[in-house]
Amino acid sequence: MDGIRITPDAENPICRTPLRTDIYQLAARANILNVPGSAVEDRQYQISVKGICAYTTTWKNYQLSINKVYYQN
Repeated sequence: MDGIRITPDAENPICRTPLRTDIYQLAARANILNVPGSAVEDRQYQISVKGICAYTTTWKNYQLSINKVYYQN
């Protein structure tokens, strides 16, 4: 992995519909929707990962590759 970045503003935010509009409206009136950690928080975070690789193998091939590294040293 080359890097990871977490930002409090998403580039493409997901549109959501509140399940309890009454609670959402109370929180909006109390001005706590953008307060991190509040009981009702209307924020989306974005995690950007740079340079990540994923490999697949079988357990048998993994064991063989580990054994080769172990016995070469």
